[in-house]
Parts: sequence; C-alpha cells; structure tokens
Amino acid sequence: MRNSALLLLLFNAVGHGAASDRVEEMGQIDGSQTAEYGFGASYPINSYSVSQSDLPDKQAFYDDLMDGCRKSCQYCTELCNDFEKDRIAMSIRQPQSMQNYTDLGIMKIRAPESLMKLLTKFWEDNKGLEYPEEWGKGNVYVNHWEMPSYMLSCEDEDLKGGGPALRTALWDAAIDTVSEWTGQALTTSSLYGIRVYKEGAVLAPHVDRMPLVSSAIINVAQDVDEPWPLEVYTHDGKIHNITMEPGDLVLYESHSVIHGRPFSLKGRYFANVFIHFMPEFEDPNKLPSYIVPDSPEAKKWEAAHNKDEKVATEAHTKASLGDLGWLERLASSESRQMLFEPDYNGWTPFHEAARTGKKAVLNMLLEEGVDVNHPTEFGEGDTPLSIAIDHLGRDDPAVEFLVSRGGKEFAY
Repeated sequence: MRNSALLLLLFNAVGHGAASDRVEEMGQIDGSQTAEYGFGASYPINSYSVSQSDLPDKQAFYDDLMDGCRKSCQYCTELCNDFEKDRIAMSIRQPQSMQNYTDLGIMKIRAPESLMKLLTKFWEDNKGLEYPEEWGKGNVYVNHWEMPSYMLSCEDEDLKGGGPALRTALWDAAIDTVSEWTGQALTTSSLYGIRVYKEGAVLAPHVDRMPLVSSAIINVAQDVDEPWPLEVYTHDGKIHNITMEPGDLVLYESHSVIHGRPFSLKGRYFANVFIHFMPEFEDPNKLPSYIVPDSPEAKKWEAAHNKDEKVATEAHTKASLGDLGWLERLASSESRQMLFEPDYNGWTPFHEAARTGKKAVLNMLLEEGVDVNHPTEFGEGDTPLSIAIDHLGRDDPAVEFLVSRGGKEFAY
C-alpha cells in the first residue's frame, strides 16, 4: 500500500486541461517537502489502519481520536463510524473518478495583493470575535469535540465589514487566479469565511464533496510554535508536506486531491480561508463535466439521478403547501418513511418546507428525526438553510427558526 503504483491507481490522472503547460513552466510545488513515509502512514486513507512506517504511534493517535469522537455524545458511536466510512469511501472513489485540470493538482503561490488586503482588514477588524464553528455530531473531519474550530463568517453583517458584498469581493479577487491555473471558466461554489484552528487541532485527510472542484486556501494569520503542514497526495503519486505563511495561497483540485493536516497543531492559532469554484456551466440533467464517464463516481451519480426510481412524492407537495395535518397522519401510518424519501435531485419534504417557509412543518419533521442540515443532491448540494435563504431572504421567520435549531448554510 505504500508504493507509487497504488497511489497512481487511486489518482488515475484522466486528462489535463489547458493549464498543464503553464503548470510545468511554474515548476514544482514551492515550499514543500516530499514525505519520506508511505501511503496512509500518517493517517488512514483506504482502510481503518495506518500503514507501516517510521512515524511513531500514528495508529494509537488515530484510535484515540476516533474514540474521542465516539464518546462525545450519546449516539455518536454509530455516527462517527458512518462519517469515517464515508470519508474513506470518498478518498478511494473520487480521485480515480475526477477530471483533473493540472498535472499535480496543487500549486503554492503568493495571494493577489487585492485579496490579501480584503482578508487582512476583515481579520484585524474582527480578531477575537470568532465564534465556535458548528460541526455535525459524528463528523470526523476535524477533532471538534476536543479542539473546537472557530469561524469569522465573511457574510456576518454584525462583524465590521462583513456581509454579502465582502463575500462577492473575495470571490471576485480569487477567481482569475484559480481560473488561470486550471484553464477553465469558473463559477462560485462556496466560501466559508476565516476558519481559525486552535492548538491540538487535526484535519483528517480527505477529498472535498462536490461541487467543490477548483479551490484555494489562503493563510490569513497564524501564531504557531512550528509549521503546521498541509499534507497532499498529488496526481503524480507523491506525498507532499506544504508549509504556509500569512499571504500564501495554495491552489488545489479539491475534488480529486487528498489533503489534510494529520499532525496536531502546535501553537495558539492558525487562520485561513477556503474559496471554492466549479466549472462555469453545468446542465443539472447531465453528468457534470468534472466526473469521468463510466467511473465509480459516475455510476453513483447516475444511480442517484435515476428519475424513474426517485420521483417526488405526495409528501413533497404537502410539505411545500404546509399541510401539517396530512403530514402528521402520514407520520402515524405504515408509510411514514415517505417523510424522509428524496426525489431525483435529493430533495426531501423537509427541503420543500424550507423553500416555502413552512415553519410548523419544519418543526414537525425535525421532531420526527429529520437532519436539519441534510443536503440535497444526495449529500453534495444545498442545505435546508441555504435553500430557505435563497428563496425567502435572511430575515424570514423560517430562516431564523432553522438557525435556532442548528441549521448551517454549508453541510461540510
């Protein structure tokens, strides 16, 4: 499991875009070291065990981390195991199924001056006001149950300079750089704001859920005792540890490059922002261009979008209309599973109620066990909160209700 042949099998570089020549001209990844240890040696990638290496105690480190997750809530054992199973499955399935646009899948440069000016001012104006980031129970991507991460949302209008205008400005400042690197026309996908990791934080190696395709990490500020490297498995079958200083920007193909920080942060804080893009136009009824036809991910997508098997039910209609009585009768019947069934776009009755602002229906479905943050597109689309905001605006009572019940704009 440690040799390059297996890495190349998993990463199966299936075609490069127009940017590949430019990447070659820019040379290798600046500021990185090729790891001496092998595949999965720092953290499990395609199994629940680390591979044999000279790294000390990494299996015990991983086991302790997972045990901490399982003990963090009453029902977390199953939730943590399911999240970990999903992380590993994605790390195996996605790299071999994605259309790659660059040779290595990653590049470190200095961030555009205009972008850093916006981020630095927002950070300096609001530093110390970051709030604990909400991670779903059982989520194992960050060890949040022990070392919470914090967020300064660029959309938070209560923060100085925050709001939709700042989010748009950040996207506008980054898109040309990412587009030039990939050789693709891009559109926005998501922007999380400034995430602040604290001492002891670990970020499990992973690939991002689609449509997070072409992305950038910008180091905004840090106070560390030693570098906190970003571990990356590049398309050529090598493992790199990339260090970052404030103002550094790492471009990466987040849908196909396994990346994480599997060593504990040593220092007070590490603040960075993630900016994600996707190809400019995608027909929702066709396989996305960044998924290779006939690949494992393509088969998964096609099964999920089989319209003959996943049609909208009467529960979807009743939820959108706010017919609480009908839904309550359904909940007491043998057909109650209809409350949770998705249509061919992954929309459930809960998403329909969020779209139309039916607060009573939202409350009833939550009491029946619906996940407040379950995304559409079978795990890769919008959350109920983001749907409600898009259709109703941020001041709508249904939006306020979802936020009060732990709703998030982004699932991951």
